[in-house]
Amino acid sequence: MSEPSAGQFKVECSCGKKLKLPVSAAGRRAKCPNCKSVFTVPSPPAGPAASRPDDGVSLLDDLAAHARAADAPPNLPAENASSKCTKCGADMPASMVLCVTCGHNVQTGRTLKQASARRSDIGAAARWTAARAGTFAFGCLLSSVGALIGAVIWSVVSITTNYEIVWIAWGLGGLAGYGMAVGYPTENLRAGVTAACIAMIGIVGAKLTHFVYVDYSELSAVMGFVVAVRDGDLDKRFRLAWHRSELEARNQGLSFDAIRQERLLDHEYEKIKALTSEELDEAVAELEAWEAGAKWDDEQYMRNSLIYAHAEEATEKLYPAQEYENPDERPTLTPNEWKNLYEAATAAVEAMTPEQRLARVNEISDEEERSAQANRLAYHRQRLRILRMGISYVNPRAQSLFDEELKRVQAFSDEKRTSATAELDAWEGGGKWQDQEYMRNHLIELRVDDVMGEFESEFDVYSDTYGTQLETEWQRQHKLAVVAVDALPVEQHAQHVRELEARAHDEVGAGFAKEFAGSALSVFFANYFGVFDILFSVLAVASAFKIATGGSDD
Repeated sequence: MSEPSAGQFKVECSCGKKLKLPVSAAGRRAKCPNCKSVFTVPSPPAGPAASRPDDGVSLLDDLAAHARAADAPPNLPAENASSKCTKCGADMPASMVLCVTCGHNVQTGRTLKQASARRSDIGAAARWTAARAGTFAFGCLLSSVGALIGAVIWSVVSITTNYEIVWIAWGLGGLAGYGMAVGYPTENLRAGVTAACIAMIGIVGAKLTHFVYVDYSELSAVMGFVVAVRDGDLDKRFRLAWHRSELEARNQGLSFDAIRQERLLDHEYEKIKALTSEELDEAVAELEAWEAGAKWDDEQYMRNSLIYAHAEEATEKLYPAQEYENPDERPTLTPNEWKNLYEAATAAVEAMTPEQRLARVNEISDEEERSAQANRLAYHRQRLRILRMGISYVNPRAQSLFDEELKRVQAFSDEKRTSATAELDAWEGGGKWQDQEYMRNHLIELRVDDVMGEFESEFDVYSDTYGTQLETEWQRQHKLAVVAVDALPVEQHAQHVRELEARAHDEVGAGFAKEFAGSALSVFFANYFGVFDILFSVLAVASAFKIATGGSDD
């Protein structure tokens, strides 16, 4: 074994490796070249130390030089010296190597990644939440969010299905209570009462949303209808709306019973209501020119007419109308049934030659004209019979009278139907004022209608006995009107008819507009706060209170 040279001593690492180190390394930290562990070099032993040359590893002279260099004081720059960032140009002390503005390291040339704005926002939100967690305000916030989520879910379900599922209110109350319990876990009376109030607000909000989207729009449509009657242009506006919605429905391939057809009609009517009188007259003139024959030059309309005529024939074969005494009992086509019928009709029309299409179009045109004439004549004849018999507008007999007259008119020959239509044109053009029987019966009807409005407001329209009450009162008023009219000279009937028609024309919209707000509120409370609505609302409020208070009464 050789002894260490002068100025060196031997050290054994924990891994068993023996190292020769300079005396100057004592007290410093060194790394073992074998196990890479770092250790503090102990002081050399007193006296000469011996070591075997093959048992140790001689360190290079630069280890000592490195240790001495570490002891030397750094060459620091002047205290006030400064430099600029090589990337962003910001001023920075000369002693710093990392720019605090952009994160650039001027020695390595690398730049630290900046935290994204989103992460910063999340961090700020987290700090804001942590600072307010457990406070009453935070509990109110989470409770409101829970109630809002429940209200949105309830509104979407009710509007989509057109049916208000009242038990969802229970879940809304649970969400409101849970939000309060999480945000303000104190579980005291204040938390429970507040959560219950928030739940109730959410319930009313969800019901109002459904009411505004569904019922209020219908009430508004009625308001528009009444105003149109008052202005005398209802027929024109409704005719245009029906025409445009029918075209759009056929372009979309909607079934005869699709709810979307009603929505299309409402949508078109809303747009037509905005037309001025001049624009309305111009649009009606264009429609009349189109109906007079231009429609058959419209290839899209002609194709759709053929498809729907074919589908209607297929529907009649599937569910024959004569098999159902009441038209309402006739089954409605399912979406799949309509899809199959529509696809089959489209294929059949596409397979037609141009000559076959033209022939079929002419048949449809003649059928439409005959149908329009027959319905007009049937309605006129039904109305005359209703006036003679003294039947109210709520009497089921009225519909059966129309069906009877329609069957009679449909049996007319083309010549007889055309002649009857010409006679009706002359009667409506002025002949009715010389028809004494009609004047008497019409005057009786107008006098009854003039007083029935007062009684209708006294009846509950949602009661099962509403129709019976209305019919009974109508018959009573009809008897009084008969006595009053028969007491008048016959030559005064026409004059009284004109006066009552003019008064009804001026007042028909005024009364409705005055009562519209009250009607809207009554419909809202009647439709949305029935027995089950109240029951589940109470359960929802109670659930919110119980969850927020943890079931305690403190």
